[in-house]
Amino acid sequence: MKNNTDIILYNMWTKDEQLPSTADAMLAKLTKLKNSGFTGLHLAPPSLSGNGSPYAISDFFALDPQNFDGGDSMTQEQLKDRLRLFIRLAHKIGLFVLVDAVLWHCHDHSPLVENHPDWFFYNEDGKIVYQFVPTDPDHPYGDIVRFRYDANCPDSLWQFLADVLDFYYNDLGFDGCRLDMAAWCPAAMLKKVVAHSEGKLLIAESFGCGNAEFLKLRDCGIRYVYNSAFWAGFDTQSKWIIDQLNFFNSIGLKSVTILANHDTCRLLHRCGSAARVKQFIQLLSLMSGGVSVTSGDLTGALEKIDVCRVRNEPARYDLTQDLADALEVRRAHPALRSEAMYYDDHGDFFIVFKHCDTETVRILVNRLAYRNEAEVDGTKVDLAPFEVRLLAA
Repeated sequence: MKNNTDIILYNMWTKDEQLPSTADAMLAKLTKLKNSGFTGLHLAPPSLSGNGSPYAISDFFALDPQNFDGGDSMTQEQLKDRLRLFIRLAHKIGLFVLVDAVLWHCHDHSPLVENHPDWFFYNEDGKIVYQFVPTDPDHPYGDIVRFRYDANCPDSLWQFLADVLDFYYNDLGFDGCRLDMAAWCPAAMLKKVVAHSEGKLLIAESFGCGNAEFLKLRDCGIRYVYNSAFWAGFDTQSKWIIDQLNFFNSIGLKSVTILANHDTCRLLHRCGSAARVKQFIQLLSLMSGGVSVTSGDLTGALEKIDVCRVRNEPARYDLTQDLADALEVRRAHPALRSEAMYYDDHGDFFIVFKHCDTETVRILVNRLAYRNEAEVDGTKVDLAPFEVRLLAA
């Protein structure tokens, strides 16, 4: 991948949007994404699950047939060949493809637990330790167990980690990873992943992160982090996202802003109307260093993603062209791809100032669901409902 690639990701949730069964169908899907302004795809974890959730992996080197149209009737080698073809076709038209890499834990019924007991932690009663989010240690996951990436980590576990990455990169053809729960992974493990991923794009999940965790990611060699804009309502209480993006800029991290994903409810549920979803997508496309849009959020999906089962939801609208238009504006202005900005609040509207070495631009945003009049530099500006407008500095 080129270092200057603008990261506009389509988060393809492959249980809701299974990999097509023919090369023509794959190419049609990929071409539509390319023409919409996306530069890459992020696929949900493809490995075989122990309970239906792609984040509870039983066999890292087998693929889950639920991710494929007609996958239940296919052999493992046929599944792998289809995924390899999909990635090759993406590369052919200029898209990169990332895998959602779950490297810190596995399902508790995975053969790894029985075959490699020294790879896991045990409590003082001799019971295996289940994975938990450090911000909520009293509520561990009920069926995933944590690998022991610590000072006593066996060499065989480090080799297993390298083998999994090689399977994703060299066998299947992925261009990099979204690193699941990266902010809470041991630093030694992250450094091993970074060292083994030279030339690959790594983007760290940052759920629950504070500044200390972001600095840890940076110090481990991570350069890109996913950050969620989902709760950024852009009222007077939600300027935090601008402060966070400026912090990333100050410490040398780049963000890929998630509009919504499997951990949140849907954008339509959050925003309440297609017009408000459109504004949210336009604004974050212009404001963030990178952007990630999840399957269904451009077409009005309303049900929260269910990580354990296949489900298709009919389209209520299509904001694909609106996203493409915003991304075309983004490409024309280097300042929009930077993360240096400040925020000027005027109540019913606000202005985001973005700048780089060559230009400064202003993004004018109407908060209201009806027409609004904003005064900017002594000039009255008529704004349409929920309008996002780019102004010269």
